[in-house]
Amino acid sequence: MGSAKGLVRVAYAKTASVESARAEFAATVADGQFKGKYYELTDEVKVLEDGRIRLKALSTHRMHEVGTLTFDLEGGESEIEWHDGDPDE
Repeated sequence: MGSAKGLVRVAYAKTASVESARAEFAATVADGQFKGKYYELTDEVKVLEDGRIRLKALSTHRMHEVGTLTFDLEGGESEIEWHDGDPDE
């Protein structure tokens, strides 16, 4: 998930546009670059109320249902959390 964060931050730095970063991230996910043995990232780039970004990973083996990486676009500070269900539902 760290490399996904890096991709979004670099894409954002190029244009200062979350939409542009979203499009680049979605294309990379569609290419299968963030699909692993146990988890795969969704193409969702969610902007939270506090301005941070959240990415989601879904379990391919039902270990933890959803992993989230929440981070700041500017400074890069981040936290990873594991959830039994979708935190947005």
